[in-house]
Amino acid sequence: MARRDPRAFASFMTPGRSLPTRMLLRASAPALVRLAGVNRRATEAAARADVATLGGRLDQVETWIGEGVLNGPELNAADFQIGVSLSAMLRSDDAAPLIAGHIDAVLPPAWLPPLRHPARR
Repeated sequence: MARRDPRAFASFMTPGRSLPTRMLLRASAPALVRLAGVNRRATEAAARADVATLGGRLDQVETWIGEGVLNGPELNAADFQIGVSLSAMLRSDDAAPLIAGHIDAVLPPAWLPPLRHPARR
């Protein structure tokens, strides 16, 4: 998404930041996106493969919840690692609807409002 339109990166990274920081992020977005893409070996094929496996991965998260691996009485490192990934996906208008049926099972409902995209709050 960001490789096709660096403004997508800026729109994701700038909410809640000061004006100088927003200006700096917007100005540097094209270079940062290119650098991150090269560093992470991001390709369209890799992105398509990730999207194709997303449903199965979300199903696996639900299985782990059912098994007590996630969302137990005490949250563990895996809860927070998965929660960060899901919160990032919630900021995407394209991915958020796919996550909607799964996210509430992973994070306590009281945590969700700050994670949602500002336009959907």
